[in-house]
Amino acid sequence: MMTQKSTTNILQDESKNNSILNGINWKTTVLIIVLNVIFQLSESYSIIFGFIGAALFLVSLLIIDTDQYVYYYVAIACSRRLMEIYNIPLLSVITIIFFAQRYILSENIYRSRINKQVLLSFVLLLLYSMRFFFLNYSFSAPILVIKLFFCILMLADCFNDCKTKEDVTKTLDLLIFYFSLGVTIACTVSLLINSSTGNLERFSLSEENSTNILSIYAASGISVIATRLFSEISKTMKIVMVVMIAPLLYVGFLTQSRTFIVMLAIIFAWVMAFGVASERYRNIVVKVFIAVMVGVILFLIFGKNTSFYELMNKIIERFTNPKDDDITNGRDIIWKLYMARMLGSAKFMFFGNDGVTPSPAGGSMAHNMYLEMFYTYGLVGLVIIIWIYATLFVTLKKRFAECGFNKSMVFGTLPFILVWVAGMGSHTLLGTMPTIEFFVGVCCIYCTKFSYEKKKPDRDSDLIDKGNLTRRLRN
Repeated sequence: MMTQKSTTNILQDESKNNSILNGINWKTTVLIIVLNVIFQLSESYSIIFGFIGAALFLVSLLIIDTDQYVYYYVAIACSRRLMEIYNIPLLSVITIIFFAQRYILSENIYRSRINKQVLLSFVLLLLYSMRFFFLNYSFSAPILVIKLFFCILMLADCFNDCKTKEDVTKTLDLLIFYFSLGVTIACTVSLLINSSTGNLERFSLSEENSTNILSIYAASGISVIATRLFSEISKTMKIVMVVMIAPLLYVGFLTQSRTFIVMLAIIFAWVMAFGVASERYRNIVVKVFIAVMVGVILFLIFGKNTSFYELMNKIIERFTNPKDDDITNGRDIIWKLYMARMLGSAKFMFFGNDGVTPSPAGGSMAHNMYLEMFYTYGLVGLVIIIWIYATLFVTLKKRFAECGFNKSMVFGTLPFILVWVAGMGSHTLLGTMPTIEFFVGVCCIYCTKFSYEKKKPDRDSDLIDKGNLTRRLRN
């Protein structure tokens, strides 16, 4: 017979699983929507809206709690290029105020949380980047390092108050929710307000924003959600995450990005392979696969006269009939020029570009994270950068172990792997969004619980369900 204690434990566990929904701050969510609307109006009509948005943004930091800053940050990171006043990124203001409140104005307990290795590695990279200022009086490289330091400090801090597995998973799911929500809101508002985006051949948030980078955001969101769906989260949260996949898919297709299609194919193959290998998820994955195939067939038969059908044709043509019969858009030539410059000079190989010598491709960027970082910082700089991100990785691993996550999960490495896949078509790991993607990717490695065995029947849960059914029949 089921005891009262076991019943209480089950109900408490379900309450913990649903706590993610209780953790959603609607004040923060409304501010995200309003800010996107205002800055899109600024992009489309007048810069006056930009000043109004900046004022509202600064006021919002006084309205919301400091603990909400990290969710606010990941949600508006997608729109960071729109949220600038005189080239001053408002996104950086969040991290600066967070740093001041946590580490300067508060108790000493927060100051002790700063990892000494992270601090040392950033000081070295900052000093290393100062050479750009002395060579061509450019502060852009040192400022990038400072922005990255504040960003990583705030991201790593969000788990410091977690005591249990439930605390960690709740924080991670909120990060995923706001990250995906931010991309969805930004793109929806752009389509509704900014008429210029509808006239672009490939969709982006504005004429100056990169379509390829936006597609990477969408694919990263899908990969993280796919990973979390196979973890032990509540049914309500699974429904929320499944619903959020649809707009991310649509945004990715609108960009017509080949990088998005490649990443999406990897996600699909990854989920199928691990799902089939698992006794617990095999039937579900097979049913999903069949449903997708049936949907594709029905779309090919009945969707020929739709705009989405035309969109799919354009994406296929980008693979089968690329411009000038070159699927790399000339990037392979640019890559060779970058490699020739670096390998042709020991100075460039070890210390990177001096900030004065123009790009070897006539000003064109490589659109390759590895080459651009190698060309900019050289081997010496790359060692320091690897040290920074490796330290962040180890710091998170130790923090998760303290909360009960002692094992890594191969299935959970998907978002982390896609960071490096996307690097073939992006610019630098030191940017805001790649760093967020790296951070969430590490979290998924240790916080994903994927089981290959069938779920054992829970006798107590069955009895609860039968008891509820009996009471309903009596009523």
